Amino acid sequence: MDYSDVPPRPKTVRCAKCKRSIRVKPQGRIPVFCSPACRQAAFKRLKRAKQQALPRAPTDFVTAHEVQHREMTWRLLQDAGLVPRDQPPPPKQK
Repeated sequence: MDYSDVPPRPKTVRCAKCKRSIRVKPQGRIPVFCSPACRQAAFKRLKRAKQQALPRAPTDFVTAHEVQHREMTWRLLQDAGLVPRDQPPPPKQK
């Protein structure tokens, strides 16, 4: 087996959270974080970022999707001639 195209193993890497230098052991995975505290802080930061990226109220998204789906269905029924064009869509059922 030829390993000439594999890059050499680094001697040190930087922590993904605090940028501290970490010495790499000769075998095993190459570390990403210098300590469990940095790993946990990075996880919490990622979790907060995901929560902020979501819509404020998930029900707003569902409601908007339902309205769009109802309008599309109503237009398809009108295009097929099953419902008169001047008839408004039925009210939303609760």
